[in-house]
This record gives sequence, C-alpha cells and structure tokens, in this order.
Amino acid sequence: MLLRTSVISTAWLLVLFLACASFAQRPVHAAVCGSIGAPHTAGGELDDRDGYMGIILRGSLHLRNTACKSLPLMGLSGLAWSADTGILYALSDRAHVFHLEPIWYDGKLIEVTIVDAYPLRNEADEPLGIEAGDSEGLAVLRGDNGIRGDETLLVSFERQPRISRYRPYGLWLGDEPLPAVLTDISNYHSANSALESVVMHPELGLLTAPQLPLKTTADDNFRIYDRHGVLATLTPTNRNYGTLTDMALTPAGDLLVLERIFSGVFGITAAVIHHLDPRHNGQPATTIVRLDRDAGHAIDNFEGL
Repeated sequence: MLLRTSVISTAWLLVLFLACASFAQRPVHAAVCGSIGAPHTAGGELDDRDGYMGIILRGSLHLRNTACKSLPLMGLSGLAWSADTGILYALSDRAHVFHLEPIWYDGKLIEVTIVDAYPLRNEADEPLGIEAGDSEGLAVLRGDNGIRGDETLLVSFERQPRISRYRPYGLWLGDEPLPAVLTDISNYHSANSALESVVMHPELGLLTAPQLPLKTTADDNFRIYDRHGVLATLTPTNRNYGTLTDMALTPAGDLLVLERIFSGVFGITAAVIHHLDPRHNGQPATTIVRLDRDAGHAIDNFEGL
C-alpha cells in the first residue's frame, strides 16, 4: 500500500512520503511559467534518511514569490494530486488554481514547475471576488481512473461557506449539498474559520471540516461532517491554539488530518498530522508526525495536505 503525504504553505513546499512513490523523473508538461522551487533545509531530525516519527522526507523546496498569467503564487491553502495527468493542483486562498509538476531525481523532489494557472469563476463565468473567493480546501475527482481529461475539482470556501465543483481550468459546475448548519456563516467563530478542507471518500462520500468547532458545539474537539451532519470527532493536540487546516485520504480510505498550532503571541509553533478511520468513529486517532519549531523544524503556515 502506497501512502503519501504532502504539506504546503504560502512560502515553501514540503513533500513527505511514508513509502516510495513512482513518479516521473523528468518534466512531462511544458512549463508555462517556469521553475519556482529552490532547495530548502527542513531542519531537525527530518533529514534523517531512516525517517522521523511516521514519515520519510523525500524533498523540501522553497517556492519563489512569483506570478503565473498575472495570478500571484501566494496564500496556497490546498493540494490535490492527479495520477492520470501527473499534475499537483495547488489552490490559493484568492480563488486561483495552479497546475504544478513535481520533478524527481533518484527518488528525491528537486524542482517544481508551474504548468498553468486559472482563476476560479462563478455562475456568470466571472472570476470570483474577495468575499466569494476565499478558497481553502481542494480535492480532485477521477484523478486516478486511467482517463485523462475527465477530472473535477472540489473546492471548499470560507466567508461564504460552500463546496463547489470546478473543471481544472476554473469553470464552475455547481455546488454540493451540505448540512444547513455548515452553510450559515453565523454558526462559525469568524468568517475566517469556516470550511477549511474537503475530501471525497469512496464509501462515505463528501467529507468536510471547519477550521474550528462551530459555536454551537459543546466542546473544543474538531468535527468532520458528511452530507448529513457530524461523522467523526478528533481531539486537537493543542486545545487553545490548534486549528484543523486540511484533510487527505489514504489509499485504504483512512483520513490524514493536518492540525496547525498557531499562537498570536508566539506565531506558528507546530504542525501535527493525525491518522484516523472515519468509518469507525470512537476509535482514537494516532499521531503520524509532529513538526515543532522548538525541535528545529523549519515550519511555516501549513494549510495543504
């Protein structure tokens, strides 16, 4: 079983693999906007070739502050991998989707190029504005069925909480049905703590999670929702400063959940990846890895998994 994990922030790209993956060793796509990566040292025990906790570091890149087709490469908040096209989709919180190609050499990530970039558009085929375009979570549908060109992107939003379907070039296809409690922004602690993540589970269907528990919940546990309501809960590592910033599926249908620990006084201090089976709520989650500033890890504002 292949399990791969990627974490992305606004400043640099950190790709972590728990098992070896077979990706192309050379560029396949024409890079519309060129190379954007530079070698980066992750720090601490992460560079140990035998791994650190539950991960093996397979590469770390610092991303250049640049733009593609006038769309700034910044505020990256979601990732989705397409095995059919070899494209890593990266979503910014300004409703821009970037098509990236990771470049590998001898099993290590050495570069990433921008193949293309598009703004997400609304029902009128206009680029989303600031209020409607606070895009956060990203998943790709039909990205591993052996058919090129039939992919759909799922995008979750804050400010105007919803989950929408898009073509990879930004064309709006429609919105997904959600529990009513998730579509009312007044149920969230702030406009910036709404739907931070989305996945499409092969058995359970659409799953999403807000950055913080809703104001109406009785405790501070993270909550994962399906189309009907709360499906699973997760105890944060840090009850005061932990926020849920993304989720990803393993090939076995388990969930990897990214928790970012941010204090207004001390900044971002740690990031934790949890593992749980959403089909068996009540089983305790396990910790895959904790990246900690105090341990010498070069962490950043991790929001994509």
